[in-house]
Amino acid sequence: MLGQFFDDVRSGRIPKGDLLLTESFDRLSRDEPLKAFDLFRELVECGIILVTGFLTGSLQIYSRERLKREPWALHSVLGEMIRAHSESLNKSERVAASHEKKRRDGRKNGSPIMGRTCPAWLDLSTDSTRYLVNEERAAIVRRMFTEAASGLGNLQIANRLNRDGIAPFRPVIKDRQTKG
Repeated sequence: MLGQFFDDVRSGRIPKGDLLLTESFDRLSRDEPLKAFDLFRELVECGIILVTGFLTGSLQIYSRERLKREPWALHSVLGEMIRAHSESLNKSERVAASHEKKRRDGRKNGSPIMGRTCPAWLDLSTDSTRYLVNEERAAIVRRMFTEAASGLGNLQIANRLNRDGIAPFRPVIKDRQTKG
């Protein structure tokens, strides 16, 4: 949706002086600081007023006029962008390490299971030791690949599935015990 917002700003469909509210800069972008700063700069140059911190009580308003008056405010903007990118990198590294540990543990224990989550055309066995092919869903996936290989595009395939009354796959939520 942010991409659409930028397209609307660039085209003038969103007028100068409109506000973009965001919790913090990490919601705007977790990209490299210079790229994130380019997004911020483009917004401000197009006359959009960026408002951050409205949920935390640390409200900050960034506009072209404010940054002309208080150019030092750019220090905090860049600092927040560096923090957001750094946190994103750290999270990615932790998730990758966790997945690698699951893979190692699975190989060591002889189990192919890395977790309860699996592609929608597979089911987890009742003893949680293996994945089982859900033949009904697998047939739909095979159909999609066959239609794509024959030259149909995503939209055409989706329209055909809808026409034939085939509902989208939805994750099955198992009963979860709440922790009190």
